[in-house]
Amino acid sequence: MQQGATPFIALMIMGAALLFGGGGFVSYRAYQAHKASAALQLDAQTKQKNEETQRLAFLEAKLSELEDKKEKNKTASTTEIIQALQQEVGALKAQRLVPQKTIGVSLHPAPEVAPAPLSSSPVVSSISSNGPSKADIVGRVKPAVVYLENRWAKGSGFLVDDHFILTNAHVLKDVFAVTVKTSVKQTLTGYVVARNEDDDIALISIEENIGTPLHFGSSNETKLPQGIAVYTFGFPFGLEGDVSFNDGTISRRLKYKEREYLEISNAIHPGNSGGPLINEKGEVVGMNTMIFGSEIDGVILGETIKLAIPGDDVSRVYGELKAKRQTFTEVRKQEIRTYEKFLDDFENVWLSIDKGTALSVEGLNEPSEKQIADGVAMLDEARAESISLTTRYPKDFPFSGTVVLMLKNSSYASKQMEGALPIAHQMVVAGDTQIGYSYYTDLKQRVDNALESATQVREQYKEVLAAAGKYFSQ
Repeated sequence: MQQGATPFIALMIMGAALLFGGGGFVSYRAYQAHKASAALQLDAQTKQKNEETQRLAFLEAKLSELEDKKEKNKTASTTEIIQALQQEVGALKAQRLVPQKTIGVSLHPAPEVAPAPLSSSPVVSSISSNGPSKADIVGRVKPAVVYLENRWAKGSGFLVDDHFILTNAHVLKDVFAVTVKTSVKQTLTGYVVARNEDDDIALISIEENIGTPLHFGSSNETKLPQGIAVYTFGFPFGLEGDVSFNDGTISRRLKYKEREYLEISNAIHPGNSGGPLINEKGEVVGMNTMIFGSEIDGVILGETIKLAIPGDDVSRVYGELKAKRQTFTEVRKQEIRTYEKFLDDFENVWLSIDKGTALSVEGLNEPSEKQIADGVAMLDEARAESISLTTRYPKDFPFSGTVVLMLKNSSYASKQMEGALPIAHQMVVAGDTQIGYSYYTDLKQRVDNALESATQVREQYKEVLAAAGKYFSQ
């Protein structure tokens, strides 16, 4: 009897061990799964916080700029823009003050939830068990991503060959040389050797070796389906510093103006244009190119739609651009640098003319003696710089005659406002009287003449840009 009981007791002990041991294993697996889920939530919160910090910095800078502008230009539209920005800044700050829910780790598994029905579109998990980690991808891609800056724009680009960088053509509109800055703080001069305005892709040539070029992967829908993970690299809001990395997914494919784009969930902003869209293998599968959203005075507010050019299209256009690219001699490069330096200097002249005439018009309509005085001061700055540039403009270019006319009209715009300040003072003192009206008429004629000269400068500026485009494309 005792001998028979021994095996029975042994079986009971083994059963208990299996039951509780197995339960412990299941609990540990659940714990590990919950811990991994918590880590993903923490990553998402950190990513959101970083995006909010970038957005807040940009909005506060824009708000400060507009408030300065408002002091000089008190218009209803400027006030509305400032109010809209203040609301978004306030909302972002309030959101950052709300304490985030602490992500804890529980030993109890979360209750199971029935899965939601999936659409018919193919969806691939964004978690890859065999590919490189995000840190590996950043380490591989970041050295090949560059910051681009010229007098018109700031953007991003990426190395596709030892001496070639790709970016959006709109980042390089009307320029032939661009400042290139690498992730290791090198500053280089790049030359625009080919561009395709229709596809919005341009090719930059550099002399230095800056890193390992990126390679293209397929952006075909079977290789890059809806829901798959993708990563963006670049310089949001045109802010220098470390290369920004953002993860997201392919949201859908859509057509806009007869061209196909990838809509992505990644956060991209002005300044990301021309940066690479990367797959889980570290390959280029697109070029970040545009965002859609509600825009006020160049500031996009609220939710946006982000689009990238498919990598297959970028690769095709790159091959075409490389085949037809220009080869610049040292003489031509020096000409380009001279031309770009001149236009950089003239840009300050044009801004002074544009703002000076605008302030003069507003001062006339207010009427405001101070605004007219500010306008005259800006026009005087433009005149002084125009006279200085007449000794430094590029004389050997075929469009030099147009440059001379442009500089003369720049100086003439300011000259039209000579003697305007005492007239403005008398106009304000006389007020709404017959004498005040005569001062107003005199001042209006001067302002109209300045505006006419400014219009001629603008048209001649366009002529110079067009002529330079033809000249440097020969």
